[in-house]
Amino acid sequence: MLILRFLALVLAVVAAAVVAGVTDSVWLTVVALVLLVALTIGAVLLVLHYLGSPDWLGGSEETQLADARLVEAESGLPTRRRWNERQARVYAEEVARRGLVAVPEGWRGPDGAFRVLLVATAPVSAAIVREHLGARAENGLAVLVVVPTLGENAEVFHRGDAVEAVEHAEAVAHEQVALLDEPGIAVSAHIGPADPAVAISDGLRTYAADMVVVARRHGRGVRHLEDVPVEQAAGIFGVALTEIDMGAVPQG
Repeated sequence: MLILRFLALVLAVVAAAVVAGVTDSVWLTVVALVLLVALTIGAVLLVLHYLGSPDWLGGSEETQLADARLVEAESGLPTRRRWNERQARVYAEEVARRGLVAVPEGWRGPDGAFRVLLVATAPVSAAIVREHLGARAENGLAVLVVVPTLGENAEVFHRGDAVEAVEHAEAVAHEQVALLDEPGIAVSAHIGPADPAVAISDGLRTYAADMVVVARRHGRGVRHLEDVPVEQAAGIFGVALTEIDMGAVPQG
């Protein structure tokens, strides 16, 4: 489907260029040139969005995730949809009725006596995580890390250029696993939706977490959507949430 969209844009660009070249009408030439520029920009943005697709997704894995609406069906990228309370309640009811959504091995969270869904926009140390969990983190702690693919700013997000957002999220995920990969903590990670609230609801559809921990920044200098409200996203699933303000605690 993505290829068809790209081909349609290319054909439209060619058609606009032909019209601009052969017409004798000034106003029609101007309209054709404007259309040519707009369509060219659209084609470039479409290519950039496609190139942002993570290379660790295989065909069958991408299909499985796309069928569950965990990634975009066309590109395999984490979804950019915004959190919707009605849809989240539907998902929570489905989990309560049918159980967790099946996902590829790389997206499955680890087993443990106390399971945590950690949605992190920046790496946080094991000590800080344990501090926020208290006694519950003493034995059998297991953590599934989901790193939202946050755009640098709103402009980048809306034009669909996902390359930097994916690379940034993958770097955070790798560093977060390294920080938690110590005796007593079972951890796995993957990148996730651009909206942290969606990352929580999607994570709870695939992982039976006992608690959600959100590690992120607030205020000036945050990435687009980094500081959206998230409490309700966990509450709809009946899971408690605690937040780590990365601007107030040491990192690493």
